[in-house]
Amino acid sequence: MEICNLGPDVMDEIRQMTGVSVEEAGYKRWNARTHLGVWSGESAGGCRNYLNTFANNPQFGIEISGPDPEDADGLCTVIIAVLQKNRRELKPKGLDNLAIGFAVYEVDNIYGHLDRNFFATSKSIARSAAFINLREVTGRFRLPPGSYVIVPSTFEPGEEGEFMLRVFTNVTISSE
Repeated sequence: MEICNLGPDVMDEIRQMTGVSVEEAGYKRWNARTHLGVWSGESAGGCRNYLNTFANNPQFGIEISGPDPEDADGLCTVIIAVLQKNRRELKPKGLDNLAIGFAVYEVDNIYGHLDRNFFATSKSIARSAAFINLREVTGRFRLPPGSYVIVPSTFEPGEEGEFMLRVFTNVTISSE
C-alpha cells in the first residue's frame, strides 16, 4: 500500500530532487501546524447552536506573527482543515461521517480554555462554510496578525470521533 501525504514539506523534497529551492522557483513557503484531537463524552459539545455545551469542545490556539510578505493589506492567508480520522472503518457498521465544521475566534492570548460566557458574548471571526458529513472540511481566510482560537466541532452534541486539525500560513505561526 502506498500512502500519499501532501504538505508544505513536499517543496523541500522537490528542492532535494531538482536542486531548485522554493524561493528560487518563485513559490511561497507554507508553514503548517497539525493537532490531533477527539470529541468524546463531555468534549463532544456540538456546534455553536448548543451554547451550553459548545465550550466543552477541544480548542486550539494559534498566533499569526505578521501579514503575508507580498501583500500590502496587512492580512495573512490562513487555511484551516479539519479531517475526521478512522471513519472508514465504521462505514461497514452503518456509521457515516459526522457533520463537522469549525469556528475561529479572536482572543487576547491563546492560553487557557474559553468558557460559555466567552462564546455567549463573542462572534466568530471566521468559520467553515457549513457543517457537512465530509471526511474533511476546509476554509481559506484572510486574517490580521494576532491570536486566535479554533474550535472544531460536530454539528450535534454527543457525537464522538477523532479528528486532525491542520493550519497553513505563509508566515510564522505558533500554537498551543
